[in-house]
Formats: sequence, C-alpha cells, structure tokens
Amino acid sequence: MKSLLQYLKCGLWYNLPLAMVFIAMAGLHSCKTQNVKYIPVKTFQDSLTFFRASHSEHVIKPDDKINLSIHGHEDLSVGSIYGIYNANEVYGRWLLVDPEGMVALPRLGQTSLAGYTVSEAEDSLRVWYGKWIVNPVVRLRVLNKQISVLGEVKNPGILNLEKETNKLSECIARSGDFDFYADKRKIQVVRMINDTLKSFTVDFTSEEQSRFTGLSVKPGDIVYVPSRKGKVWDKRSGSILTVTGVITTIVVITQLFK
Repeated sequence: MKSLLQYLKCGLWYNLPLAMVFIAMAGLHSCKTQNVKYIPVKTFQDSLTFFRASHSEHVIKPDDKINLSIHGHEDLSVGSIYGIYNANEVYGRWLLVDPEGMVALPRLGQTSLAGYTVSEAEDSLRVWYGKWIVNPVVRLRVLNKQISVLGEVKNPGILNLEKETNKLSECIARSGDFDFYADKRKIQVVRMINDTLKSFTVDFTSEEQSRFTGLSVKPGDIVYVPSRKGKVWDKRSGSILTVTGVITTIVVITQLFK
C-alpha cells in the first residue's frame, strides 16, 4: 500500500480529498489544550476557608481607587455620591492609595487607610471628621474592585463589582451568559488564599450543587468557563469540509478538461 506522500507525488488527485481528511484527523489527534493549573479545593477545610473568604469584606490596599462622600460637605468630598457629579474612574474623581497605604484626604492630609475594611475606614473617618462636623455622614467606596471572567461566555473580560456581595451566577449573566460550547459542569472560581491560587469547581447542571451557583465572588477572582470537548472537533470539521469541498471542485474541473 502506498503512503499518502506517494499518492501526492504520483498525482493521483482523486485520492486527495481523502488524504486531506486523514491529515485533519491526525491534527485533531495531536491537538492538546493547555490549561493553567491551580490547586483544586477538595477537602472540607479548604472549602470552608474558600467560603469564608467569599463573605469577607474588602480590605483597602495600595493602588486602590477610592472616593469619599461626606453629606452636606462637598468641599471635603472627592467624587461624592451625594453630589450632582457622581464619582467614577472615567472622570478621575477618586483618590489613590499609595504604595505605603496612605491617602491624601481633604483637611486630614496624608492618612493611612491600607489594612482597613471599608466599614472600619468609615468608622474612623467619622471620628476624625467629627472634630469639625457634628455627626458626619461618611461613605467610602472602592472603585476598582474587579474580577476576570474568561472562557466560554459571550462577553469575556473584566467586570467591576459595585456591590459588596456579588454572586457567581450574577457575574455569568453580566458576561452575556454561557456561550454554546460552555462546559457548565466545570465552572472554576480561582482565588488567591494565603498566597496560593486555589480553584473551586461548580457544576451548574447539578441540583445538589445549585447552592454553589450563589457563591459570592471577590475582587481579584478569576471565573473560568471551560469548553466542551466537542468544540475542537466541530471547529476543525468545518475547516475539513471547506478544504475538501474546494479540492473536490478542482478535481471535478480537472476531469472535465481531460
């Protein structure tokens, strides 16, 4: 039996479409998807730690962008939610926490806020501004709380978390919902816990795991929706049919001219 290379050399064009199928099949067989590996959450203790982190409040850290709202005192506010010009990153009405964890606050000057939760920072600000204001109404917001949603969703990318509690199912919906090839059984939430990346897998098709779809994501999390195994074959089979169709047309035209 002649090899595929010999067929090509001999110019036996009627065998070429079949040859192209063999080439494509070989490419499919050798194709391997490479995924970044994380440490999966398997033990009960790891799961408990993961869920506790889900419900913990955001801790202010260097490079955070914050705004400060003091009701009735626009001169002491930066991007006040009480003013007519609301705060956001686009218009630059925010304060940056520097590498030392300090923030330049109106009247207070350089103030250390890194390490505080938002509620703790608000409590401290009420005390500090209480030297000049009677019962100040203070609101502090972190503007750059974000997660990454990757893989088989219709609009993958960065999501801003405006609320304190943000459910996994809500974030999937905000990303346009699952794409056609999404493997809903293996949704991964990747989170940094104790300087280690941990991955928690959620099955959206399981009734037993339905409570996990309400898992709260945290700033810095990565939500990864993997592809079903059939995606590679479906994508490549379309290419195989296209190439084979073109070659078959060439063969037919060649035979007609003969």
